[in-house]
Amino acid sequence: MLKKEWQAILKHKFFIIVIIALALVPAIYNYIFLGSMWDLSGKLNDLPVAVVNLDKTSELNGKKFKLGDDVITEMKKSKDLDYHFVSKDKASEGIKKGDYYMVITFPENFSENATMLMNKEPKTVQLDYQTTRGHNYISSKMSESAMNQLKSEVSKNITQTYTKTRIAS
Repeated sequence: MLKKEWQAILKHKFFIIVIIALALVPAIYNYIFLGSMWDLSGKLNDLPVAVVNLDKTSELNGKKFKLGDDVITEMKKSKDLDYHFVSKDKASEGIKKGDYYMVITFPENFSENATMLMNKEPKTVQLDYQTTRGHNYISSKMSESAMNQLKSEVSKNITQTYTKTRIAS
């Protein structure tokens, strides 16, 4: 029975075209989809990110420091993302317009919370960030991945600053 069906299909050119089309549509879709996501990290340095520093100076063991400035200095050296250091208003406007795919904000108490890590009641050192999921799903995922990397860098920077301050005192 199966042999007769294949013979009937092979006799008519229209059926052959239909079978080829049915096989090619998923293949073309996969090629386009996978091609668009093949090298996500290769273009990460083209991803525009707004950085807002609201951090205020804090004091640890008699020494003043502003951890937000230290991290931003490192960010300026880095070419991981296309960082734009802007005001809070410009960042908010830019993410709405689609100029930026992510906004990273160093809150006012960023340095202050870092100085309290060894207290009995430590406070969490937190970076605020906002991504644009609505504009581009892939870039929002890339932004979140980059944010995790930045959090790791901030943690390292806090440890170094705290160690230097403790050794100096």
